[in-house]
Amino acid sequence: MRGALVAVEGGEFIASLMMPFSGAMLVDAEVIDWLSHLDVALVVLERQQAFPRQGVSSTFTTGFRYGQLYGMMSTLRLAMATPRPADWMKVMLEKTDDEDVDPLKGKERAISRVKELLPALNLTPGRHRKPHDGLADAGLLALYGEIMLADPRYLGGIRI
Repeated sequence: MRGALVAVEGGEFIASLMMPFSGAMLVDAEVIDWLSHLDVALVVLERQQAFPRQGVSSTFTTGFRYGQLYGMMSTLRLAMATPRPADWMKVMLEKTDDEDVDPLKGKERAISRVKELLPALNLTPGRHRKPHDGLADAGLLALYGEIMLADPRYLGGIRI
């Protein structure tokens, strides 16, 4: 999980943070510091799951980092939603349930869509030469969070 965090307000880009790592460890203090400078209404953390043919070590690492982020948000008492990838992608990428999409094409679609919706979000921070799909996903998740806050049908999926 070499993802990112993105903050939006009113559909506009506010700030982003590439997941800070020291070696293989997520640096909790940097995430907490970044969040403390924002007025956070809702954190949207993509629900993680094991996939067929995914290695045991990879599954453990993903679950461990997800747990770290979940624990930070809970400790900070931030309202949180944890949608499944299929749920937020269906809304943000306008994908139908029966559509069989190649995961690589999904990444391209996310990058293309976030460029449309959040043109101020720099998808090539630092030394990146090609757009960072984790940053694109984070931008779309942030926008999905705004949709959740505005639509009462989603309120059951928000944990406070």
